[in-house]
Amino acid sequence: MDDEIYDHIIFLADPDLNEPVLVIALEGWIDAGLGASNAIGTMLDTIYTEVLATFDTEYFIDQRAGDRSRASSMASRPN
Repeated sequence: MDDEIYDHIIFLADPDLNEPVLVIALEGWIDAGLGASNAIGTMLDTIYTEVLATFDTEYFIDQRAGDRSRASSMASRPN
């Protein structure tokens, strides 16, 4: 992974993980029925969570319509 990417991530914790699970829920037009928002809200209200990192979304999301060159070049890079 390109080292420049790590300049945009702030790691807050480095816990020992045992069978970790990453849950992603998108908001906005893609969550028109609010299913993801409601599910995440319920999970956050009922189980212990810990923020492990934050990141600059503007770096990772290309907002330019029709031009996905950064996203596609990042996806095609070897690890």
